[in-house]
Formats: sequence, structure tokens, C-alpha cells
Amino acid sequence: MLVFIDDILVYSNIKEEHGNYLLIVVQVLWDPQLYAKFSKCDFYKPQIQYLGHIISQTKRAVDLEKIRAIEYWPNPY
Repeated sequence: MLVFIDDILVYSNIKEEHGNYLLIVVQVLWDPQLYAKFSKCDFYKPQIQYLGHIISQTKRAVDLEKIRAIEYWPNPY
């Protein structure tokens, strides 16, 4: 059987704690023999785009590119 988990987000305010949280995630995945593809992983990013939102330490906002796509949607008739 093959199972795909698309996204695992790990957030922390303190960089030193973040490493510990990542270790916990790896251990939780390791026990049932689940693995992450390292080439698809990003670590210690100050900002990410996720599900139409921009998430950073200072803000959570809607991605304006997604809004523009809806604003300029062509009229169907």
C-alpha cells in the first residue's frame, strides 16, 4: 500500500525550539516507517505560501495573486 501525505507544517517562534520540533516530527514518522522526501522539504523559511495564504512570523494574509485571479475572472456570457 502506498499513502501520500502532502503537507506537514512545523511552526515555532524560537529557532532553537524549532530543531526540537522537527526531531519530534521525524520520530513520529519514523515509528510507523513513514518517510519524507528530502528534496521536497524546506527548513527554516521566514515565510511560506500555503493554501492561498501567506504565513510568516509577523502576519497571516490572503495571497493577493489568488484574489486577482478571481477579480479578473472573465464574464461567462
